[in-house]
Amino acid sequence: MNYLFLWGFIILMVGTPGPANLIAMIGGIKYGLRPCAYFIFGLVNSQIILNILIGIGFSTLLNKWHFIGDVLQVVSAIFMIWISLKAWKDTGSDTEKNTQFTFANGLVFHLINPKAWAMCTIAWTQYASHFGSFEKQLLVIGASFAFFQAILHTSWCFLGSYLGARLHKTLILRRVSIVITIGVIVGLFFSYRGVGTG
Repeated sequence: MNYLFLWGFIILMVGTPGPANLIAMIGGIKYGLRPCAYFIFGLVNSQIILNILIGIGFSTLLNKWHFIGDVLQVVSAIFMIWISLKAWKDTGSDTEKNTQFTFANGLVFHLINPKAWAMCTIAWTQYASHFGSFEKQLLVIGASFAFFQAILHTSWCFLGSYLGARLHKTLILRRVSIVITIGVIVGLFFSYRGVGTG
């Protein structure tokens, strides 16, 4: 039963619209699913690293020194908006090089994503104690996040790819998606200001 509670929480948090999912969808609209696969793989690995950091107590450090969390939030907002805006330009070429939806950008993404810090911190504080030793906690929580993220981020990217392939005005669709994404990022930024790990 503890697994079901944890998995339900992860599906709810990872599956809902947030910066990672919306940006994955933008990548799908512009490039399609396959060219964004490395970005999604980076997102999954980023969350694994984040769970290790929170598991060993880094979130406690952020709660103690709030300025570190504030810096992360500012850097996070700038980085996410930069990735979003990079997709704004349209060269009209199907061979345009994908420079923003890369493994490296995906790997950095959740490490500075306030929503990711919040949901991982909640997972560790509310569910970890039900899974025994620290090693088992790390395995269960880390693997659960990785599994559901791989499915859900890919689904959002596939949705973008599907819409991009079937709607003729993909430039308008992509730019509307970018504006919505930036709005979500800015909203999260102000929601998590001063919340430490946020």
